[in-house]
Amino acid sequence: MTNDLHIPNLTIKNFRGIDHLEIPRFGKFTLLVGRNGIGKTTILDAIRLFGFSGSIEAVNRYLMSRDEISETQAGAVAAIGDLPALFESDDISKTVHISSQLETIRHALSIQVVHIENGSMPAFPAELGADAIRTTVDGKSRDVRIQLGDADRERFPNGVPPTVDLSNDSDLDAPLILDGSPFRFMSIGTNDMESPAVAMAWDKIGLQPAEKFVRETLESLIERPIDRIATIGGNVPIGPVAERRVMVKLTDYAKPVPLKRLGEGAVRIFALTVAMAGIRDGVLLIDEFENGLHYSAHTDVWRALFDAASTTGVQIIATTHSADCVHAFAAAATPPDDDDRLLLRLSRRTGDLRVVEYAGEKLQSVAKYGIEAR
Repeated sequence: MTNDLHIPNLTIKNFRGIDHLEIPRFGKFTLLVGRNGIGKTTILDAIRLFGFSGSIEAVNRYLMSRDEISETQAGAVAAIGDLPALFESDDISKTVHISSQLETIRHALSIQVVHIENGSMPAFPAELGADAIRTTVDGKSRDVRIQLGDADRERFPNGVPPTVDLSNDSDLDAPLILDGSPFRFMSIGTNDMESPAVAMAWDKIGLQPAEKFVRETLESLIERPIDRIATIGGNVPIGPVAERRVMVKLTDYAKPVPLKRLGEGAVRIFALTVAMAGIRDGVLLIDEFENGLHYSAHTDVWRALFDAASTTGVQIIATTHSADCVHAFAAAATPPDDDDRLLLRLSRRTGDLRVVEYAGEKLQSVAKYGIEAR
């Protein structure tokens, strides 16, 4: 891959609040900044869908996580995401396009609503046509049937899918293949710090060399020695006590304590380092990096992630609203001639979304002079 980057650049069209955005390049480490609602998280979401090859199951999970839920004509909430919310301005006549150029090959994902002619789709009566959500990855298309409701037809002329038939989608979560290898990524969002999710991530790296990295990083940042980290509880929560959770045995304390007792900063640091250790040779997406972290820890956390990524082949793309995080990122991005740590500021000019890049000495100036780059 070009310069060992899994996502060297990105083009997004008609996705959520983004009508058209070109990001000419990402670095090994990229921090996205900009005002609320400008599209920082949407860029991470686009990369996630790109990585899942736009599978309908992944699309549905994404929409549900954003509370974009379709309502049936009776007004009841259906267990399916509101698919028009995927498209810019809720316009399902548009086509979502997400792509990245890797050396001489442009890998592209498109998502659109289409009408299938009579009898051309399996499991549909021959005398009826069918609406479908079509995903196309690198020229290969896949259609998943949509059933339309009367209330949705009134809302959108072309119809909106309150229900989706996944039975004829045989490969729901197939990863994107780049240069013959699966595209691997992990996403740490603003609400992904719940105990069961963190505990299960830890289970995947326990008793491996990566465990030492996580423990030592956590020790240095909370400034307390740790004997051991373990998980307890069931995998299927029955109640609060049954949830799987992380326990920490501190050297200077008699019994193990829940990770959460050490504070939200410790939980955030633990989650970030576990994710870094578990996504070797992949992409780590971090939404609102500063969540739960005291401003004084930002630089040390960035340096720990930079050091770990240099040996694990991980590319990091993160977002922030915090000036402290911006300055910490710039301060940690040394030496000054290192052009692989980018700060990208998103802004709108005359309605168009644009990107301003800070790298190298320009990035160092942000740290040295406290320049406002958000």
